[in-house]
Amino acid sequence: MQSFELIVPALFVLGSILFGIGALYWGVKRTRRDRERVRQAALSLGLEYQDGEDAMRAAYAGPDKAAQFAMYEKQPAFLRKLFSALGPWRLTGERDGLRIEIYEETRSSGKNSTTYTVARVHYPKPLPYELRAAKEGFFTKIGKALFGLQDVEVGDPEFDREFRVKAGDPLAAKLLLGRAEIRRPLLEALRRYPAFRVESGFVHFEKVGIRTGAEELRAILEALLPAARAIGDSF
Repeated sequence: MQSFELIVPALFVLGSILFGIGALYWGVKRTRRDRERVRQAALSLGLEYQDGEDAMRAAYAGPDKAAQFAMYEKQPAFLRKLFSALGPWRLTGERDGLRIEIYEETRSSGKNSTTYTVARVHYPKPLPYELRAAKEGFFTKIGKALFGLQDVEVGDPEFDREFRVKAGDPLAAKLLLGRAEIRRPLLEALRRYPAFRVESGFVHFEKVGIRTGAEELRAILEALLPAARAIGDSF
């Protein structure tokens, strides 16, 4: 009886270990499959492909994320290799002077985490003031980041109905978005992708899940590029 009481916990521990190894194996296999698909997409789209530590280094660029990458660098070599094998991918490139980024990003909230595919097209240079333009729901998520920004109404009923705009310089934002040739591609992008938004330095798309198909990524860029180009050409 006593030996049976010892065997049951041991089997449970062994089963947990085997389950963990199996999950890790399939995780690495799935990641490799996704990376190969997105590598082929990069070739089709004429973009540069990165994965592993190069992609992680780019993902954690900037002073706000430097501490996170520093923690990664302090890990033992075998853990860094594992994180690199399971880490994100990233596509970069340029079209008509506009810098393109498409990447995988996992965000954690408490015990849950969600993976997104993010695409950004940057203007040749950022606007000289803070700007956020998106559907209403977006602003409830970023709260503190809106401190000091004011609501802006452009005066076009169609645009004002679709977009909520906040800016550090309301007059400049109204002059920018008051131009029909700028509003048009922004409205088209938002109607195709409700998560589309405009920021001071780029236009942005994101969607839950890993999007690796060349045609889907091409369609996203076809919506984002005219919007970024219209703003970039304005100054």
